Amino acid sequence: MRKGNILRFAAVLCLCILCVNAGCGAGRSSSKDSGETLTDAGSESASQVDIISEVQKDAQDKSIISKGLTDETMKSKYQQILDGTDSGRYYIQDINGDGVPELIVGSAAMTVYTYKNGDIATLGTIEGFNVYYSDKYGILAEKTGDGRYVLSSYSCSGSLLNKTDLVSAGSADEYSAKAADILKASKALTGFDIKDRSVFAG
Repeated sequence: MRKGNILRFAAVLCLCILCVNAGCGAGRSSSKDSGETLTDAGSESASQVDIISEVQKDAQDKSIISKGLTDETMKSKYQQILDGTDSGRYYIQDINGDGVPELIVGSAAMTVYTYKNGDIATLGTIEGFNVYYSDKYGILAEKTGDGRYVLSSYSCSGSLLNKTDLVSAGSADEYSAKAADILKASKALTGFDIKDRSVFAG
C-alpha cells in the first residue's frame, strides 16, 4: 500500500514538471511572437516615415511653384485655360527668366502660354514627354517615334519658342549615352493632373 502511494506521488510529480515546462515554453513562444510583432511594427513605422517625407517633398515643390504665381489675374486666366482642357497634365515654369511663370498644358503636344500686359499669349508648342528644365538649354522634352529617340530644347525668343534637337538616336541605349550629361544637369518639372488646382491655392 505504501509502495502504491509512492508510485502515485511520483506520477503526479512528473505531470507537474511537464506542465511547468510547457508553460515556460509557451512563455518563450509568446515572447518571440511579441518580438516579431515589434519588428513588423517598426518596419511599418519606417514605411510611414518614408511616405510622409515624400508628401512633404511634394508639398515643398508646390510651395516653390506657388511663389511665382503672385498675380491674381494671371492665376485666374491660367485656371480658365485648364478648365477648358479635358485631359493631360500641366507644368508651370518661367522659361525666359523674366519672372513670369509660363503655363505648359497637354500630353504629347503641349501648348505654352504666358501672361503679358493683363492677358494671355501663346508662345508655341512643345512635343514630347518627360519635361525638364535646364539653366543652359531652357525647356527639354523627350520624344520617340519612327525609330528615333530625340531630346529637344525649347527656348523663348521674344514671343515665340525656338526648338533645337540636342540628341537624336536610333536606339534607347544610344540615346541614354548621349543624353545622360544633359539630363543630369537638368531638373524634371513637377507635373500636375489637369484637374489639380492645389498649386494655385498658395
